[in-house]
Amino acid sequence: MLQSAIYIGDVFHRRFDPCEHTLSYRTFFMLLTLDELPALKNVSALFAWNRRAWFSFHDTDHGLPENVERQNSKTDLKDQLAALLTKNEILAKSWSFQLLTMPRTLGYAFNPISLVYCSDEDGRLRAMIYEVNNTFGERFHYVLPVDGDDKHIRQQCSKKFFVSPFFDTQGCYEFDVLKPDEKLSFTIDYLTNNELKLRASFSGRRLSFSSQNLRALLMSNSMTTYKVVAGIHWEAAKLWWKGVPIVNHVPLNTVAPCTREKPDIRSVETSRLSRKNGHKISQYPQSHEASIGEIPLSTTEFSIEKEQDEK
Repeated sequence: MLQSAIYIGDVFHRRFDPCEHTLSYRTFFMLLTLDELPALKNVSALFAWNRRAWFSFHDTDHGLPENVERQNSKTDLKDQLAALLTKNEILAKSWSFQLLTMPRTLGYAFNPISLVYCSDEDGRLRAMIYEVNNTFGERFHYVLPVDGDDKHIRQQCSKKFFVSPFFDTQGCYEFDVLKPDEKLSFTIDYLTNNELKLRASFSGRRLSFSSQNLRALLMSNSMTTYKVVAGIHWEAAKLWWKGVPIVNHVPLNTVAPCTREKPDIRSVETSRLSRKNGHKISQYPQSHEASIGEIPLSTTEFSIEKEQDEK
């Protein structure tokens, strides 16, 4: 039985500052077990691996950016992900990877964020890689260890990567991720100066990776990746119209390197609890910085799980 699956659900996005702005829409993600890709390409003519189809997965859409670094690399995607873990001193005898992402649609893909669940040889979830692309053609990775409960993952890191033209690179992110099961969700909070600036989430239900469900996606979500890019620019236009100031792009090559440090999970809990009565927090969480990079969220700075405001 395939571990790979389709999750269909809702994206919810709420900005708190300098003005309130919300959006939500229906979409889907594919959870792809990379070791299953040779089998997945045979499920339906609607899905392909490294070739054209209505929905397709291409290794070059992930991992190292398409620059000199990739051109000089002869390693495949799994080797690149393993190298990211090694560089961050997260070690195992062998790794298996599940990638939560949107596929190419009619040859085109843009993923503001993809999640990689990294399990060791015993099947234990040991790390998360958050891979982010911005609209300036840059790609960045957060590589964070999973400590404690591997079913409900809470992590944090400081922001280093420019994504949205309405936010600079200050502040930190907090991640709240449920391990994929019959339901899947993740929430990402962006904070600066002890204030919650943005909450993005996705919540979806599992569908088997089957020919029947791929046909259903063709009917209901056939142009998802185009919708994402159009939505980014449309929401940006609305923010500009509301008078939100634009921040100049900070190129990736000017980002200071990060240093790896142990996350303080208690500070994550403290900051979450302190926001129950509002979106201002009383304690700025300690950051966990990865040596590869950080996860930016794009103008659609995005998380999964449509949730009510905590009051």
